[in-house]
Amino acid sequence: MKTLLLFCFCLFLCTGLEYSWIDINDFSNQMIQVEVKGHVQKPAVYEVIRGSTISDLLNLAGLYEDSDLSTINQTQILHHQDVLTIQKKSSQLIHLNTATLAELCTLPGIGEATAQKIIDYRNQQLFQTLEDLMNVKGIGSKKFENLRGKIAL
Repeated sequence: MKTLLLFCFCLFLCTGLEYSWIDINDFSNQMIQVEVKGHVQKPAVYEVIRGSTISDLLNLAGLYEDSDLSTINQTQILHHQDVLTIQKKSSQLIHLNTATLAELCTLPGIGEATAQKIIDYRNQQLFQTLEDLMNVKGIGSKKFENLRGKIAL
């Protein structure tokens, strides 16, 4: 009986366990190197803890008031040798009387249909004041206030 139990135990050990290689470097290398460049106060290669986020990196690099984070997912986890480039916000105003459809579509809350309505309006008569934009169907006072500071004549 003891022999049978010993045989079963040995058989279990031989077939019941799966072996996988463990890379010891995964445990010993808890730091990663990432680069941040562009419109930041301290562009450089930083060594951060594995699992750090873009937000953590940006805190180290320092941002300017006009750094554009609109396309950056700050909660994204960084990986070794990632490179992050921060752009400067465009301070260029969109001119209502000359802007293309594509330029008008860059305004917040303005899609292709509304941009075309703006172009149709100005083809009939040029905008004389910024407030004339509210004469375009689909642009009320609230949307206009969101556009103020981003548009010009």
